[in-house]
Amino acid sequence: MYKFLEPPPPLPNHRVLAYPREIVRASLLRKNIAPEIVRHKLWRLESDIYRKFCDETGIAYLPAPTSMIDANGMLIEAGWGSDATHANPPMESRRSRTRSIFIELTRSTHGSLHEAPLHRFARSCAMAACRRQWRCARSRSRVPFTIGAHDKVATSGSCFAQHIGRYLRESGLNYYVTETANPIAQPDIALKLGYGVFTARYGNIYTSRQLLQLLRRAFGRFTPKEDMWAESATKIIDPFRPNIQPEDFGSAREYWTDHESHLQHVREMFENLDVLVFTLGLTECWRSREDGAVFPMCPGVLGGTFDKRRHEFLNLGVEDVVSDMTSFIAELRAINPEARVILTVSPVPLIATAEPRHGSSRLLHLNPSCGSHARRSSGHARTSFTSPHTKSSPAGLAKHRISPRIVAP
Repeated sequence: MYKFLEPPPPLPNHRVLAYPREIVRASLLRKNIAPEIVRHKLWRLESDIYRKFCDETGIAYLPAPTSMIDANGMLIEAGWGSDATHANPPMESRRSRTRSIFIELTRSTHGSLHEAPLHRFARSCAMAACRRQWRCARSRSRVPFTIGAHDKVATSGSCFAQHIGRYLRESGLNYYVTETANPIAQPDIALKLGYGVFTARYGNIYTSRQLLQLLRRAFGRFTPKEDMWAESATKIIDPFRPNIQPEDFGSAREYWTDHESHLQHVREMFENLDVLVFTLGLTECWRSREDGAVFPMCPGVLGGTFDKRRHEFLNLGVEDVVSDMTSFIAELRAINPEARVILTVSPVPLIATAEPRHGSSRLLHLNPSCGSHARRSSGHARTSFTSPHTKSSPAGLAKHRISPRIVAP
């Protein structure tokens, strides 16, 4: 039996405003945040769509506990995480490998669902579901392929994808890392420099276009004209990894040495991986008008200079994403015929948008494209689509006859 976990309620506006740099750096303005009542109603609308889909497909819908929601419909402080977009409720079991949060539900002796104390949920519901329900669901589900203990599993994608590598390690799977730090580097320093976060040190890959571009750059099929941002002789920034070097590269020589080494490790990853887990995060990006190169962040935010004659905003449509992923899978299989691909969608809600409308309304337009993309990409052999419960739209999935599977990390 599948269980669907309702997305957590939104965080209060003052909590969101406390972390503007983390969300979209300088682009988030106070006047662009919708009133809390509007954000609450959008959350309820989203949840109602999920609930209706679950009712139609026989999936158990597990709502957020009322004890974690304040009088304004916002998440209470006890459930706030360490940033403006994530929650970290006290009922989460640190020893459990499940990510079942915001649920205080368990089965009564009559088979109905009711609210239960936090410790009872964490101890009985989460662990029992992990041991029994998930095993049962897994044994009855048809999957395109399975992952062996020795398969090389590579990861890439949006910020949420950073968690996948950690859970792969904790689950005993073979998390494949090709680009490692110097052995003398302390673990915390290596992590700060982006080593081990993903298979290679490419940082967040938010869009399908960015992933396809990375593969083509690694194999010499595409060389961007704007391939280095030189703020000064001693401050060099990688346009496609603007966050990767906290103190920036100290010289052009250092930059190019690291650049070539990085692409070599990316080639090694694509040539030798057995499974690639890619998390789709955004459709919005910034593109060069000169050669079509896409950047993870707008030029001028972390480096470079924005020039409307050279740069433009691009919001990828469904057909664009499908085309990108179809090309990527085909080109990957030409390099590595046995490669298997798992596509996931980031569960982190969209907070802001570069389009002239509020981020929450933009999210409603983004969701249906997830289902369409899943349907078309899943036609490829050895490609699986999993849909976390916050950002992908069950309504969109139902429209395109895609059955969502909630997969434990």
